[in-house]
Amino acid sequence: PFCPDHGVAAVHARATSAAEDLASRNEGARAVVSYPVRVSDTEAFLTLRESLVKKGYRRLSVAGAVRDIDEVRPSEATAKDVRVGVVVDRLVLGLRDVRRLQQALEAAWSEGAGTAEVVAELPSPGDGPRTRTLVVGRGLVCPVCAKGFEPPRPALFSYNSPLGACPTCKGFGRTIAVDWDKVFPDPEKSL
Repeated sequence: PFCPDHGVAAVHARATSAAEDLASRNEGARAVVSYPVRVSDTEAFLTLRESLVKKGYRRLSVAGAVRDIDEVRPSEATAKDVRVGVVVDRLVLGLRDVRRLQQALEAAWSEGAGTAEVVAELPSPGDGPRTRTLVVGRGLVCPVCAKGFEPPRPALFSYNSPLGACPTCKGFGRTIAVDWDKVFPDPEKSL
């Protein structure tokens, strides 16, 4: 399958290949591996915070800033258009830490429903560091946006199956609709 948004072929992402690719492309970058969470209201945030502390997570990424979980107020996490992520690991990307990055991606995928975010801060001469946010998905995903796809099955290629049928005609080759030109052959006349 191809991503309808970016027009690139979907790839099957595994933790080992994703970690090696990230480490080789962003050598020497400081990175934060996290997974996104949705916080609807104050009570949901307090419940989330309690469960994260029990699991051993101590940092949140709120609007791009990594902060201690106890310092984040519920009003900050529930504000409109604020992205909240649970920080799984912070590390320097490189080929010697590929195994650690792989474990962080697997943990983020298991907790974040198959989606992990890696914020890489690349050293840049002169004008300060450049920050890139990379979304990494598990399974058959778009390499750009991490949109997930179902793996191909024979039913997807059969017009007799609801999965592979044309969405307009449902696999029958014709559509049932009213042809208004036949209902009103002469639009100049009144009903």
